[in-house]
Amino acid sequence: MSLGAASYSFLPQEEPHAVYGIYNPANLHCLTEDMAMHFFEIPKFKKKKPLKEMTRMERWLAYFASQLDEGEAEEMEATAIKDAFAATNLFMQNEEQRLAYVNREMAIMDYQSDMNAYRAEGRAEGREEGREEGREEGREEGRTAELLLSIRKVMAKLNYTAEQAMEFLDVPKADYSRYLSLL
Repeated sequence: MSLGAASYSFLPQEEPHAVYGIYNPANLHCLTEDMAMHFFEIPKFKKKKPLKEMTRMERWLAYFASQLDEGEAEEMEATAIKDAFAATNLFMQNEEQRLAYVNREMAIMDYQSDMNAYRAEGRAEGREEGREEGREEGREEGRTAELLLSIRKVMAKLNYTAEQAMEFLDVPKADYSRYLSLL
């Protein structure tokens, strides 16, 4: 069981460790080599080699990604990781703390599940609204095409100008320029 491990990926690269420096984007001048931001994305870490071949950073990532068992923790010379395992075990023995932790994890999962459902619902509503708008646009285009056809017929049969045909068909004067551009 991981304690506080993030369940999402933040950065685009596949590696679990990324380093960013501070620089001026106008000229790419690096402010200082002594200051950098390190990002560790725990869900991206995959244990690929034996414990003895891991770097100290990889061991910590393996610990936080819950990819070490207690036997492996005992093998490690890093006292801090052994202490972290001991603290985790002590924490898990306290029923009140463990239940609070489990409840918090369940609340996070419920929240994520609800958000996924709301997103799906929003997408479905958006698609339906889009379909309705498309249908309305289609109906409007159909009405426009029908009216243009009628204007052309009146112009041909009665030898009217476009304006006379629109007046004959009771087209509002405000719409004349729109239909003239389509004829």
